[in-house]
Formats: sequence, structure tokens, C-alpha cells
Amino acid sequence: MSRHCTLVADDEFGPVVSSCRDNFDFTLLFEQSIFAVVPSAILLLSCAWRLLVLRKEDVKLSVSSRVGLFSRVLKQFAAASLASIQLALLIYWSISSTRTQASIVSTALSFLASLALIFLTSIEHARSVRPSTIICIYLSFDILLSLPQCRTLWLRNQKGIGSVFTIGLVIEVIMLWLESRGKRRFLRNPYRLYPPEVLGGIWNRITLWWLNPLFRKGSSTLLTFKTLYNIDNKLSANDVYLKFQRAWESRPLPHSKNSLLLATWECFRSPLMLMGFPRLLLIGFKFAQPLLILRVTSFLSDSSGDKNSAYGLIGAAGLIYLGLAVSPTPLFFVLLLTQ
Repeated sequence: MSRHCTLVADDEFGPVVSSCRDNFDFTLLFEQSIFAVVPSAILLLSCAWRLLVLRKEDVKLSVSSRVGLFSRVLKQFAAASLASIQLALLIYWSISSTRTQASIVSTALSFLASLALIFLTSIEHARSVRPSTIICIYLSFDILLSLPQCRTLWLRNQKGIGSVFTIGLVIEVIMLWLESRGKRRFLRNPYRLYPPEVLGGIWNRITLWWLNPLFRKGSSTLLTFKTLYNIDNKLSANDVYLKFQRAWESRPLPHSKNSLLLATWECFRSPLMLMGFPRLLLIGFKFAQPLLILRVTSFLSDSSGDKNSAYGLIGAAGLIYLGLAVSPTPLFFVLLLTQ
């Protein structure tokens, strides 16, 4: 079986390439159509909505913080570098004879997404108290989805385009690190006094990483009310009471026997609806677990199993058990949709 694919093989939607690369890879058209176009399109739509929201927010960055201003410039420089890489890729695919049907479209959307990041990262840095959820989510998934395309380019023996694409991937990793850093020391009062769960980024809050300093302090000293963090305003009893009171007063008079249930639903509708999706994912991962065990057992009993299948099983196991760990809690999806 040939290791190098022809353009005809890579220009099929697939998704799995056939008769080359050991039948263990996606076609380049599938990678560019799904793994590149979809994240970029979602970012552009989300960016427009987020910019409209941030226009109404006050500037929260301290003007006297030189470190904060330097961090802002550094984020913009990284985003501009990524845009330059995407522009180089767009020029290459425009003149290349080995492009697929989606090469120009996918790279053009990635270029537009990188331009949007230049403006969004600057506004998010100044007007948001926490790292940008949209940017962190986009970069995380784009890095993950770009890995197969990077591998495909190198396996196609396109070292030039593969090197440029790899540089862009490294820049995205650097951008994710810059965007995930907290901004407490850059903020002006009273924002710098907010509790860490409010100022933490999306991955910080999902993994509950912000609790680690409290655990370290509790392991050496006695915790008191003064050493505990302040409660987020959205979780305070007064805030919930006012929200429920508005929902209750909006019910028509006289109140029916279902008024309390309907008022509760109106008050907590979004969190309750968000709980359903992760439970469906949990069911899917639980069904996938015995299928994975069956496939691993079959692979271990077959002495002719190839190395690529072993790598695929390792990746599937990591994905399934990571999903089993994350999906039981709706926290991931609640934080994904809230700022």
C-alpha cells in the first residue's frame, strides 16, 4: 500500500482516505471542510455577538498598569502573527496545484478568524474581568482539530506547507497560554477584589483549579471566614431571591397550583435545560465503553494487529474516559455559554 496519496484520493470527502497512508488518516478535503471551516465560522459568528456585548461594558483594565498594557500588546502581536501565517497559507494554496476543493475556502475563513482575534483579544483584555471564554474555547478546539491536518501535510511530503502550518499551530498554543492567564493584577478596583472563580478562565473553572491555593492554605493553617473566598454575586441568596420574585410577580393572578413550579422554571430555565445535554453525552460515552473494551480485547488476541490501530485505540480510550469524567457535570456546558 502506497504511503503517499494522490490528489484524487485526498480530494474525496472520505472521511477516511483509502489505498494510501495505511488507511489510517482522514482525507485532506474532509479535514479542511470540517476541522477548519466549522471552528472558524463559529468563531466569526460568536465574535460579532461578543463585540456587541462588550460595547456596553466599562473598561476594567487599570490604565496605570504597564504590565497589563504590555500583556495586551503581546496578545495582539501573537494574533497578528497567526494572521500572517494564515495569509501565507492562503497564498500558497492559491498557487498550488495540489489543493483540494476546500483548501482556499478553509484557509480564507481561518485568515478572517485570525483577523477577528486581533480585535476581540484587545477588547476582551480591557473590558472583561476574566480571560476570554470564546477565544480560549476556539483555540483549544482549533489546536486539537488542526493536529490531523498537520499530520496529513507531513505525510504528503509537503514539507514547506507543513512547516508553515506547524508554526501556526505553535503560535495558537502560545496564544492559548496568553489568553488563559488571569488578569487580577491588571484590573482596577473593585474588579481586582472579585473572588477567583469570577476571575478565572474557562479551563480554570471547569477543572476547579482556582481551589488549589485554598487547599494548600488549608493543609497548613486553620481556615476561617476571613480566609475563605467571597461568594460570587450570582450565587448570593439576595440575587436569587430578586430573580425569583420577578418571576413570581409576573405570574397572572390568582395564582394556580402550578404557579410555583412555573415560576421556578422561569427563574432557572437556562441552567435546567443545560443539564440535559451533558447527560445525553454521558449515556453515549457509557455505551461506547464496552465497545472499546471489546475492540481492545479483539486487538490483543490478534497477533497481526498493526501499530496504527493501537494508536487509534489509545486515542479512543483517552477520549471516552475524558468524556466520562467531564460529562456527568453540567458545569462544563454552563461555563461554556456564560461569560
